[in-house]
Amino acid sequence: MEVSINMFFLIVTALGLVGSTFSWGMYRTGFSLLHSAWTLLPFLLMPLIFAIGNIFTESLPVTLIRYFSWSGGVWMGFIFYSVLLSIFYGVCWLLGRFSQSPNLAPNAAITIFFIALRTCILELFGAAGMGKSS
Repeated sequence: MEVSINMFFLIVTALGLVGSTFSWGMYRTGFSLLHSAWTLLPFLLMPLIFAIGNIFTESLPVTLIRYFSWSGGVWMGFIFYSVLLSIFYGVCWLLGRFSQSPNLAPNAAITIFFIALRTCILELFGAAGMGKSS
């Protein structure tokens, strides 16, 4: 059982690495801060933190595992929404290429970033029970 759950987290981490790399490429069109290649590092580090927090549960302190699992999970949620919304980015990129509107894709990337961020924040409050009234 332990091997299969570790394999699951390794596959999810690999998908997270691919999604993070793709999202970095998308977001760097809209944010000048991400134009440097070294900014890819945090995008690749966060899925690894997710894996460390979920695979090495026996050998790390509980506080560190909780932090890694929580922050890595939030990041994976953000990347999930970013990849889903990247369809909109692709359409805007194509429209921008064919209609001679070079700012269409960068503006879409900025919009997608804030939609994904907002969705993650709302999901965090909903998961904590703060978004429900009894």
